[in-house]
Amino acid sequence: MKKTVINKLLKMKKSASALIAFLMLFCATAVFGQSIPITGTVTDKNGEAIPGVNVTVKGTTIGIVTDVTGKYSINIPNRNAVLEFSFLGYITQEISAGNQTQINVRMSEDTQNLNEVVVVGFGTQKKVNLPRLKPIPPTKRNLEIILSRSWEVCNRKPKTHTD
Repeated sequence: MKKTVINKLLKMKKSASALIAFLMLFCATAVFGQSIPITGTVTDKNGEAIPGVNVTVKGTTIGIVTDVTGKYSINIPNRNAVLEFSFLGYITQEISAGNQTQINVRMSEDTQNLNEVVVVGFGTQKKVNLPRLKPIPPTKRNLEIILSRSWEVCNRKPKTHTD
């Protein structure tokens, strides 16, 4: 009788030790696995908000884009993280997070690389300058291929699902 009670107590002690070890591991993961929120606003040299700026944690896949008011909020893995701010036509900036919780960035225009991109919104071109597709010669064989594939597409039966 005494041996069975002692055996049960030993088993309970082992179970309790395992449970305590698991809880300590879980708590340590929760404490060390937390991310740190960083917020801020991105503006140009005139103080105007810049929407659409890429904000990334350098060396990771963590990233977001500023909203229409130039504001962002990102969670960084640790205080050693470096935030990278990039936008077309502006110089990319890297800022170490350190102990900051709010990082406001003033972007400077990149006049050297501005010639790399040309955007055409409106314009006209002559028809001769547009690329053309080569027409398929209307041979009997080509017409048979076109008609047979068209027939196949038109006569496909719809897939039905039965539950």
